[in-house]
Amino acid sequence: MSGVHLPDEPTLLQLRERFRGGEDTPLAAVARALDRVDAHDGTIHAFLAVDRDRALAEAETATKAWRAAGPRPALLGLPVSVKDTIEVSGMPTTYGSAVFRHNRRPDSVLAERLRRHGAIIIGKTNTSEFALRTDVRNRLTGPGRNPLDPARSCGGSSGGAAASVAAGMCAAAIGTDSAGSIRIPAAYQGLTGFKPSFRRLPWVQDWNAAPTRSHPGPITRDARDAWELTKTLGGPDWRDPASGLGPLADEEFERALSSGTDGLRVGFITEEAEASEEEAALARELADFLRDAFGALDRLRWDRLVPPPTPARVWPYAAEHVAAALRLSPDFFAAADELTDYARPIYEAGRTQSAVEYLHATSAERGRGLALRQALTAYDYAFSVVAPEAPRLTESTAPPQFPRLALLNLAGLPAVSVPFGAYRSGLPRAMQIIGRFGDDAGVLAMAEKLTRSL
Repeated sequence: MSGVHLPDEPTLLQLRERFRGGEDTPLAAVARALDRVDAHDGTIHAFLAVDRDRALAEAETATKAWRAAGPRPALLGLPVSVKDTIEVSGMPTTYGSAVFRHNRRPDSVLAERLRRHGAIIIGKTNTSEFALRTDVRNRLTGPGRNPLDPARSCGGSSGGAAASVAAGMCAAAIGTDSAGSIRIPAAYQGLTGFKPSFRRLPWVQDWNAAPTRSHPGPITRDARDAWELTKTLGGPDWRDPASGLGPLADEEFERALSSGTDGLRVGFITEEAEASEEEAALARELADFLRDAFGALDRLRWDRLVPPPTPARVWPYAAEHVAAALRLSPDFFAAADELTDYARPIYEAGRTQSAVEYLHATSAERGRGLALRQALTAYDYAFSVVAPEAPRLTESTAPPQFPRLALLNLAGLPAVSVPFGAYRSGLPRAMQIIGRFGDDAGVLAMAEKLTRSL
């Protein structure tokens, strides 16, 4: 299969400037996005639902607003997509599961904030069932494919979100990340995928299967777009007690952007042994790049930063998933035959997980995250490779797992995936930038600075 070939797409902020200058309109931008959905989504399966009529109507209203004088909301007329684990009114929210194919919910806080700031939600993007895998397969539509090479995975679980941006079907996407689910798809598709500090973006909606680990965040074309969305959508909500971080301001980002690298302490985290020679070469190249950028670099290893996982009979978070499903549907298990072959064992196991097992296992996992957070307080920034090359899609092969990425969710730290060169195949490589808790502006400013120099 050949990839989706598109001209250079404007970033979110570039598109806003085009609206401001009269070179483009929200109506034209949304029409282009929908045309690309029509042309390419039959192949890449980025979307589970598209709200065509509402998007066009809102785009017409936004076009008139851009032509009028007066203040405008920050995201006025900008077409975005939203992962189908995030509840949005007017379309089904399935969480990637056939069990909930007809589920309708009011807007989540994230959807409310997108609409309040003028964004136009094109549709709901494809995801693995209940966001459980690092690829996109479910019983609702075809497998999620990478627009750069449709024979390969788009990653997961926010794979459809990243594919919608990479294919030009929207200017940016909102996904979620509880174990790399934003960073992996962004890495596979040459995008910027940002997992903000835990609950920088509040999580208030009916379904919540990862209350201690899931970070909503943006998938964009560059770090400035990621900053714009994080700044605009962030800030506490009283219904999410974990969302205690205050609002962000552009001055924080600009101050971090203008600061130098002298005196920064930087760590580069690697595996004990890389999976392949090409991965080992990427690690060496990234280390050399960072040494040139910062002058000094501490070499760290994941296995020495955190204790090993505690053995458990059941996946520690299985009961959280069961509780989230039963909250929506007390008869959930009556439809268990509709679950995928990878989700059903997790949910069946979660039914038998005792409170003691759950609390013991999740407490141990939280301890690992806190150990990592403490170890990295010695560093202004830490770096790592994000993931190997996007794998080919095969029916019989389970997707790769990335437990090191999940550790950063347990630690609650901000982390961003940004492009870093290409593999021999031509597909993108990526590096991860990790910051201290709350330093979302610093992480994205560092991403902007380093990608400029590539």
